[in-house]
Amino acid sequence: MAENIKTDSRLTSENARRVLRRDPNPHLFRPITFRGVTARNRIMLSPMCQYSAQDGLANDWHFAHLGARASGGAGFVFTEAVHTEPRGRITPFCLGLWTDQQLALIHL
Repeated sequence: MAENIKTDSRLTSENARRVLRRDPNPHLFRPITFRGVTARNRIMLSPMCQYSAQDGLANDWHFAHLGARASGGAGFVFTEAVHTEPRGRITPFCLGLWTDQQLALIHL
């Protein structure tokens, strides 16, 4: 009986168009370049206020936390807010850039 049923070609082409086809190289995992810096993928870790600095200085915790995210596969890793003077901080434990020592610890 199924052999006698005519198939509307419009339905067949519409169903074919709707079929999900797996992309072997999804857009999210393709490299991307911004001003000469190329990331291996488009996954980005957004800034998170961690409140772990002492006197505005980055410490081992920052490097372990951010390094783990970078080695875990994120293409771009952003630090938390970095303040240019002490009175602009959210808390006394925010990162700072008002001394050369702070700059040396952040700039790798």
